[in-house]
Amino acid sequence: MAPFTTLYHFAQSQNGEGQVDGALTTFDGVLYGAASEGGSAGKGTVFEFDLASLTETTLLSFTGGKKQGAEPSGPLSHVGASIYGSTTEGYGTGSGSNGNYTGYGEIWRLHAHSGKTRVFHGFGGADGSQPFSGVTPLNGALYGATWYGGPGNAGTVFELDSAGKLTQLYTFPDSKIGCNPLAGVTIVGRTLYGTTTFCGTGGAGTVFALDLDSGKASSLYSFAANPNGSAQPNALVSLNGALYGTTFADGGAGTVYKIDLQTGKYSLLHQFSGGADGGADGHGEIYSIDPNTGRQTVVYNFTAGADGDAPFAGLLAHGDALYGSTLNISSEYPRPRGSLFKFVP
Repeated sequence: MAPFTTLYHFAQSQNGEGQVDGALTTFDGVLYGAASEGGSAGKGTVFEFDLASLTETTLLSFTGGKKQGAEPSGPLSHVGASIYGSTTEGYGTGSGSNGNYTGYGEIWRLHAHSGKTRVFHGFGGADGSQPFSGVTPLNGALYGATWYGGPGNAGTVFELDSAGKLTQLYTFPDSKIGCNPLAGVTIVGRTLYGTTTFCGTGGAGTVFALDLDSGKASSLYSFAANPNGSAQPNALVSLNGALYGTTFADGGAGTVYKIDLQTGKYSLLHQFSGGADGGADGHGEIYSIDPNTGRQTVVYNFTAGADGDAPFAGLLAHGDALYGSTLNISSEYPRPRGSLFKFVP
């Protein structure tokens, strides 16, 4: 079996334009994902991909407006047969973050068996705006963050109960803890961990912790751009008592870092050069990194041919393989708007 397999090419049609910028999720042998463009209204789709038959089906086309979101973004998650995701626009009549958007975004739910979808929670500005990063489930509740909204219009951390009722757990800005969380939250025990893209003592965002029992927030690390990067787009990964994350912009061409949860120590594991360690042809790569030594190994280089270009979203581990998506493929191919792929390490 080849280690890399292209599973599907998206077309510029109702199945989405392939702008899958959030990680996939899986349930009962089916991949679920969301494309931020395409669909019948051009405002994004939710789709499923059957791993047995290798067929793609569009489940929902977003329309935007007062009663539905638009432009889904961030990773998907599931609780049983319920798939959850977020949109950054649509729902309501507000202007969003800077007057250029219509609506504040929503959390949506899709039932994998029936295909029925609903707005699980629509944001209204005061309770948050533009949830870029989906939700993280824990004990019957969902947790997430919004980029804007809240009293200071600098983002929020929230909890949704099983009925979609929102509780605001924390509101930004804070000069030390940060402002504008773009990524989702990671849960370890009874603590939420996340990142912000601005504020903090270094001015380039933070890694923060929020205790679910006390409601107290604290800053674990404050970024200061070069040499350790800024603007954290992806959720942290928890492994063996440490948090791992990535940055882009500044810090050269991005970084991989580690924070020890016992000592609070920050370690820069790898600083990308913008050269071969970021994809030999400039089209992106799949890489591994040793969490102890920081050694980075490129395991696959994308070529922008049939295999795709710009694998922006994270990877989904399922069985013995990793699944992911690319934003584009070469215009030489009949379906030039991204792909789904499988990689066996």
